[in-house]
Amino acid sequence: MIYEQTLQQKCSPVKFQERTPGTRSSSVESNALRFFTGCIIWFDILSCVSTNAPPNLAAHHRQLLLGPASDTGRSIGLHTICGAQNWVLLLISESAALAYQNQRTSWRRVVDSDTQSSEAAAKSIEIRLRSHHHQLREELSALRRRHNGPPPHSLPETYAHHTVLVVTSIFASAAAIYLQTATARSSDTSSDLVKLPLQEIIDTMKMIPDYRVFRGLVWPLCVAGCMASTAEDQEFFRDKSKGAVGDAKSFGNSAKALEILEKSWELERKRGTLVDCSAVLKELGTCVLLV
Repeated sequence: MIYEQTLQQKCSPVKFQERTPGTRSSSVESNALRFFTGCIIWFDILSCVSTNAPPNLAAHHRQLLLGPASDTGRSIGLHTICGAQNWVLLLISESAALAYQNQRTSWRRVVDSDTQSSEAAAKSIEIRLRSHHHQLREELSALRRRHNGPPPHSLPETYAHHTVLVVTSIFASAAAIYLQTATARSSDTSSDLVKLPLQEIIDTMKMIPDYRVFRGLVWPLCVAGCMASTAEDQEFFRDKSKGAVGDAKSFGNSAKALEILEKSWELERKRGTLVDCSAVLKELGTCVLLV
């Protein structure tokens, strides 16, 4: 969801130049179209964990998120809608498409060329994800050093930018976990494969200055939390999910996140192996949008 206060400056209404009624109307319509298109892309990408299908609009994601819109010269900024920057959602989209491709090849006899192609694609996504995330974490660390923690509310634009960096970092760590679990050839996911990104997401979540932000972190809470294997880590994700539920009341799917996590850990105790978010949703017999 839109972060009403932390992203107040980013989401503030556009100031229109007073020209003609037609110009003003066109600007309003362009802004509305860009916003709703962004929401559709956001839902399209994150729904893949629940549907185990590729994004329906994958062919258009890069053009819409990286190229300027022809009518306004401005690209769609997902950070004003879900709090995360475009690049991380694009890499999640690529991971989902690759996961679906791997599922299809597992249904038939897999030849060496298929395996090599899949592994190369996964490695490409992983390298780009690490590179972007490393740059982001350096920027975030520099910003926090400059302000000795999160920027104060008296600097709203800087505070909002800090929130975007934190949320994007959380999605990036969750994306790394999703890539590992969604493209793994084995049904068993080792905790060693996700140990580093899991710790990164925990450390970054501790930077969140406003608990209301967790209302918009249902996807990373579920994707990462299902991979928590220690009692301490599970309690951390349980606490964050409960906080999101308490704040959101009946708004959003925060309550579903807590249900998914508890079911995942229950299955882990029974089977002796980690159970990823997609498998838990299948076990629950539900297909819920994790936003």
